[in-house]
This record gives sequence, C-alpha cells and structure tokens, in this order.
Amino acid sequence: MPGMADVVANTGEEFKRFIDFVTSVSTMPFCVDAWVMKPKLEGAAYCAQKGLLDRMFYNSLTVWEKDVETEIREIAQIGVKHVLLVAFDPEDQLPSGRIKGTQKLLDAIEKVGASLRAFL
Repeated sequence: MPGMADVVANTGEEFKRFIDFVTSVSTMPFCVDAWVMKPKLEGAAYCAQKGLLDRMFYNSLTVWEKDVETEIREIAQIGVKHVLLVAFDPEDQLPSGRIKGTQKLLDAIEKVGASLRAFL
C-alpha cells in the first residue's frame, strides 16, 4: 500500500468531521485512530454507516488495552474488515515480547469468537 491517511480524533463527533473531510478530498485508504477505545469505535461505526469499511483500517488493537475482548467484539459487530495489531509490549521490549503480544491478541480474538478472516 503506497500510503494512507491516519485520522486521529478525541471524540466520535470529531471523527465524523475528519472522516467526511478526508473522504471528500481523497480516495486513499485511511485509519481511524484514537488513544482510547470509545472514540475509535464511534469512528468505525460512522464508517460503517457511510459504507467506508473497505477503505478504513481500525488503528489499532493493542497489547495494553485493558478490555481488548470488548473492543474485538465491538469491531466484529460493526463489520470492520481491516485491523492493525500492535504487538509491542512496553514491559517486554525484546522480540520475545512482540511474539507474546501477538499471541495475546490472537488468543483474545479466538476467545471472543471473532474470525481473523473477518479482519482480512
């Protein structure tokens, strides 16, 4: 992929405005990105309403999210197709930590019953 816009917002309302702008000036893919779960989910839901899920990447599922299973359930229910996984673990910054982080995220996806294929 040659590039994509990273749309970062603090609230669902900000996401609506920013997503509307980005999609009005470009056909490139874009990420919905926020530091916390709630606005990211609101941004993803807005993309679903607007028929933009083919272009949207959910940025991201992280090792440090305390309730990653809820987040996975929600994005699966919304119908998100593309998800970035951040396997970096600030408590174990070695390659082994990234492997454990990846496994933690994959285990959470499996536990929730979401399909990896749903995110591909």
